[in-house]
Amino acid sequence: MARALYLPGKYRLITGSGSAGFCTVWSDPDIVLAQAPELCEHASLIGTLYSREGANIILRNLALNPDIRHLVLWGNAPLSKTPFGLMGKNVLTALWEQGMDTQGNVVGQNFPLHAEFDRETIKTVTQQVRLLDLSDKPLADAVAAVREITAQEPYMPPQEFPEHKLEEGAPFPSE
Repeated sequence: MARALYLPGKYRLITGSGSAGFCTVWSDPDIVLAQAPELCEHASLIGTLYSREGANIILRNLALNPDIRHLVLWGNAPLSKTPFGLMGKNVLTALWEQGMDTQGNVVGQNFPLHAEFDRETIKTVTQQVRLLDLSDKPLADAVAAVREITAQEPYMPPQEFPEHKLEEGAPFPSE
């Protein structure tokens, strides 16, 4: 199945044939796939989450691919467990657990989601996509969990959002 990807030339994602998203947090996906090549058979998108800004990129890709009903986080590498390495993962888990406020900030993280997002669509994504944090598990266990995820019908039509525009004088987001 061909996948719609947000800025594929800028943000590297590996596409597979499964029905889950697999986020390696700070681990290099190529190294993960060298250790577990069967992951491509069970995960439709495999990528990293290097920063808080990466949460916006993940949301854009989930909205473009609404048949992905599970997002597995696996960050069992040393850097993934540092305060810096946990920043993006913390934004995602807070969004799924606490939502966003009326200004579009992730509750408890003081982090703004892209203003161009339709908030109702983001709310639908976080309600329909199950976030599974398997960072405390060995890679083999995370792959086994992804293997158990079965395909489901899309929960909405694919959604694309306008390109994000930085406020004048605002710092550039990092990825």
